[in-house]
Amino acid sequence: DLIYLPYVNVGNLVCLSGTLPTEETNVVYAGRVETEQSVKSRYEAAKLFLLNALSHLGASDQFDRLERFVRLAGYVNGVGGFSDSPKVINSASDSLANYRD
Repeated sequence: DLIYLPYVNVGNLVCLSGTLPTEETNVVYAGRVETEQSVKSRYEAAKLFLLNALSHLGASDQFDRLERFVRLAGYVNGVGGFSDSPKVINSASDSLANYRD
């Protein structure tokens, strides 16, 4: 049986699984950008996603050994033709940059 794992150690890397912008068990900011959500609200959702992902990293006992972030991938649920996904995902990137400073 396949089970969901929030992280997997691969050598000296920790790979985090897909994470949603949740508070407790509730998805926050559900809906498509430009219909149910704004770019600004999704920007906040990306920050929340990052906090949740970092909490998985803390649970892996690898947080204190963290040297750098190798890759950040994000997916934005937008209406057809929505082209501002980088503005949304940059929230997580900006937060990572601030974390390391």
